[in-house]
Amino acid sequence: MIGLLIAAMLQTAATPAAPVTPVTSQPQSTCPSSWARYYPLKAQRLNKDGRVVLECKALASGVLTACSVISEDPPGYDFGDAALKMSCLFKMKPSDPSTTPPEGLTVRFPVQFKVPDR
Repeated sequence: MIGLLIAAMLQTAATPAAPVTPVTSQPQSTCPSSWARYYPLKAQRLNKDGRVVLECKALASGVLTACSVISEDPPGYDFGDAALKMSCLFKMKPSDPSTTPPEGLTVRFPVQFKVPDR
C-alpha cells in the first residue's frame, strides 16, 4: 500500500493581495485510509516520492476551498494534481477547540507523498 504523509507547516505568504495568516492548527485529513488512491500512477510505478505546497482558503467550518498549487517537486509526476484532488479530504482544526478559523483565512501547507519502504 502506498503511504502518504501530510506534513503541515503553515507559512506566511509574500503576496500582499492575499495575505496568508500563520496559524497554529494544521489541516488534517478526514480519511487517511483513502490517500493511497490519489498517489500518481507514474510516480507509483517509478517508486518516486514527491512534495507539493498547497494554498487554500479556510472557511469558518474548517473546510478548505479554492486550493492552488504553489510548488511541486519533482515536476512531471502529477503530484500537484493529486494534492489538489486530495484537498477535499483536509479540514482545519483549531489548536484551541473553543475557537474557529476566521472566514477566508488563507493557509499554505506542504503535502508529502512518500512511497513506503519495501
